[in-house]
Amino acid sequence: MADTIKLFITISVLVLLTRKKFNIGFSMMLAGILLTLLYVLAPYHILQIFYQSLTSPDTLELLFSLIFILILEHILTENDLIQKITGSMAVIIRDPRKNMAALAALVGTLPAPGGARFSCPMVREVNKALNMSPEDQSFINYWFRHVVEYFWPIYPAVLLTASMQKISVNILVLCLIPVGILSLVVGFKSGFKNISKPVIERKNITFQDLKLLLIHLLPFMIVGLLVFTGVKVPFALFITVAILMVLYKYNLTRALGALKAGMELNTILLVIGVMFFKQVIITTGSVERIPELSYVLGIPVWLILLIIPWFIGMVNGMASPTVVIAFSILGEMVGQGIPNLGYILLVFLSSFAGTRLSPAHLCILLTTEYFGSDYSKLFKRSLIPELVVLLFSVMWSSMIQYSIPWLKDII
Repeated sequence: MADTIKLFITISVLVLLTRKKFNIGFSMMLAGILLTLLYVLAPYHILQIFYQSLTSPDTLELLFSLIFILILEHILTENDLIQKITGSMAVIIRDPRKNMAALAALVGTLPAPGGARFSCPMVREVNKALNMSPEDQSFINYWFRHVVEYFWPIYPAVLLTASMQKISVNILVLCLIPVGILSLVVGFKSGFKNISKPVIERKNITFQDLKLLLIHLLPFMIVGLLVFTGVKVPFALFITVAILMVLYKYNLTRALGALKAGMELNTILLVIGVMFFKQVIITTGSVERIPELSYVLGIPVWLILLIIPWFIGMVNGMASPTVVIAFSILGEMVGQGIPNLGYILLVFLSSFAGTRLSPAHLCILLTTEYFGSDYSKLFKRSLIPELVVLLFSVMWSSMIQYSIPWLKDII
């Protein structure tokens, strides 16, 4: 019980700080320090945690990924590629609502940490035709950035789940696709509920239109192809940036200008704060002791598998670590392989639902910062759609669990 209370206090303070418009990265660091104080850790231990988080390979990968995303965004903007991409998409997808959602989802196919920042300028560009509020733009960008993450086979959370639970990636993806489709529909209905369907001029799409779109999407295609072939995200982004600099004949002055755009102080502070908070969670072991409370209270297995991964996701804010922690501490209850596929889906989907609402989720923080919106308003905006998807996830997982004999015959 004490661990739950400490985590609740920490999350509450973090939400309060973000509502008061404190710097987000600084707020994350303060929340991490508060949690270390609640666990009465010695000052040298806190410094050790900070050093571990700062030098972690995950931190460095995340930091360089975001730096190169910002550099790439600068190059795309400076050379009018953002406008060209949105313009080409508008020719193919005439409805600006669908265009906006499609652009965010397209960026979502790239498993880049903090990738929601990548689609922000595109959403803003399309919004010129819709005039949506900062909160609405934030919701569209954030929600549709993650709809493909449910089932996209190159996302680490999907691969880790399949590996840890010893099931085929193909089977896992197949079972997750319906949830992704529902998320797409729910997000569109909720995100554009106050936006009437615009009058769309009918026009035949030509081969030249498609060719132009593909040319403008080349930077994304290069990153995606490199990542798909196993290149780490920061290196894939670096290679793409280098190619674009050569193509657009960047001299030293322009290259330094792009590098300066990538060294955004708030983004660097954000990464340091998020990763420090994550390291504090791991070091204190606060999340790992929560299942003991569930056993004592006699909570049903399915409810434990729903609540605990959701809570871990809410605290952690990152899908891959959440999945690893959840399956590590709930492994005996979940089991492995096809006979426990329903339970595996439930843990994965509830973990994902928790991260999507977390104040520690990097994509939320980057999106709200870009559009100047508020986390608490985005949380309220996302809560009902997320609950709808989560309710369906519970029902779908149960259906899969009870259909195991039938599934085993066709797999």
